[in-house]
Amino acid sequence: MKSMEAQMGKLDGRLKHWGARLDEVLGTAEAMGKEIKDEYRDGVATIKTQYQEVKNKLGEARAASAESWHEIKTGVEHAIGELEQAFKKLKTHDGSAK
Repeated sequence: MKSMEAQMGKLDGRLKHWGARLDEVLGTAEAMGKEIKDEYRDGVATIKTQYQEVKNKLGEARAASAESWHEIKTGVEHAIGELEQAFKKLKTHDGSAK
């Protein structure tokens, strides 16, 4: 089994990846200005919220004891999965929002 630190590093890497993608999405939304569709705007808001939830859960995981690590890690992985799905859903709206 991987060490807690190694697993945290992997989760941190995934979160950083999605943070960079969030910055791209925010830039796209800003460039669209008033032309941005409500669906895209709602998707961006959802992603921002989910990103913050993942970040908070990762903070909880850092403070967790070794005994509770597995349970918290599962929650973080689930939250990252939801964030990934939100990006995929937004991508479908991106093409129609231009």
